[in-house]
Amino acid sequence: MMDENNIDDLFRDNVEPLRIKPPEKIWSSLEASLEKKKTAVYKRRVFYFQTLSAILAVALIFILSYEYFNASKNVSAKSNEINEISAKKNVINTLVATNEDNSQSNNLSENNITVKGKKTNAEIIHSKEVFEKTKSKKSFYDETIKRNLVSENSEVKKENNLESNLSNEKNIKNNDANEIAKQNQTAQENIIVKNDSVKINLGKANKDSSEKSELKQETVSQNDSSANNTTEGSKTNQNFLSHISISAFFSPEYVQHYLSNSNYKNDFNKNENPDFSYTAGIKLGCDLNKYWTLQSGAFFSSLSQNIKPTTLFAKNGSDGSPHYMMPTSYGTIEVPNSSSIPKEGDTTDSYSCKQTFHFISIPLLLKYKIQSGKLNYYLFSGATFNLLIADKVNMQLEQKHETIQNGTNGLNKSNASAILGAGVQYNIRKFNLYLEPAYRRSVTSITKRIYANSYPYSFGLSLGIGYHF
Repeated sequence: MMDENNIDDLFRDNVEPLRIKPPEKIWSSLEASLEKKKTAVYKRRVFYFQTLSAILAVALIFILSYEYFNASKNVSAKSNEINEISAKKNVINTLVATNEDNSQSNNLSENNITVKGKKTNAEIIHSKEVFEKTKSKKSFYDETIKRNLVSENSEVKKENNLESNLSNEKNIKNNDANEIAKQNQTAQENIIVKNDSVKINLGKANKDSSEKSELKQETVSQNDSSANNTTEGSKTNQNFLSHISISAFFSPEYVQHYLSNSNYKNDFNKNENPDFSYTAGIKLGCDLNKYWTLQSGAFFSSLSQNIKPTTLFAKNGSDGSPHYMMPTSYGTIEVPNSSSIPKEGDTTDSYSCKQTFHFISIPLLLKYKIQSGKLNYYLFSGATFNLLIADKVNMQLEQKHETIQNGTNGLNKSNASAILGAGVQYNIRKFNLYLEPAYRRSVTSITKRIYANSYPYSFGLSLGIGYHF
């Protein structure tokens, strides 16, 4: 037993000097790495909860706005029905007033004709009285002649005087007879003229009444046509005078990627987390008809992701010299060398890394309106052509912080995406506000398959303002 204990002590004494104590730097780096992992997990959970809260808030806002505007639509529909009924009542009242005016004009024309007829009969009676007076004068002169003839037999002496008186009386008689004939002729002509004037006035009265009725009908028809034009004008005001519209929007996005032809798929999905991404831009629209609109414009997109702490290995880079390399699902990050150039196979640690890409996109979209009015609901789909304009990497290494511009190898300079979405638009005269949830997916890879073919996809919620010319 004593020998065995001595042997144990011998081994312990000989091995103890060979134990290597790790440097303090390694323990601090391990502690920092553990803290980074805990922070990354916490950030990922917070991000998921924020995303879920935002989606629920948007859904709640969309449902409340739909219910509110649906109720206001029903109220506006009832008010429109009331307005239509009042308009019909006004048209009926106008027609009744028109008929009353026509009847009053006809009564006035008949009264005028009756008055004129009375005037004509009075004149005829006056002419007859004149004729009777003339006839009485004639009879008086006849009796005078008879008396003169009787007195001639009795008074022969006065024959010459009587003859002269008789001749004078005959002349007077002839003059009176001529005057009576002229008066009779004048009375007959006046009767004819009055009758003609009565006929003319009657024709004019009938013509005036018909013209008044036609004018009333034309006025009613013009009022109806103006009402229709007003209604059509209001509709055209809703459809606007021009087919061109412009809008600006901003859309925060949740971005992920689909990887194919990769042996590192699980590692990438495990070590990479999406960061805040967004798209903003301008849309130009052209209304093809009441329901379809063609849109294009220009978008600016920013895509970001965080990479967990990892170890970088030195390999030959694009310039033929060794560089620390970090493989990612979006290509390989090449760290530029500083004063010291690493040897191939050397390693260094990355404590944090953020990768960001910027794109300019040209869209071609087709929008279909489900419902038109003050509140519009619509669907849209199309494609975008994306051009990579910059990539940026912020990396925290063991001894320094690196900001690398355009340092990711294996990226395609362009790619194409498909887009599908829906929207709700609230019109305020020629301006409008709209909300558009949309799904966007790359149909061509943004990488050249160094480690994987990467197809990003995103869910976004656009908030925009537009103007219709």
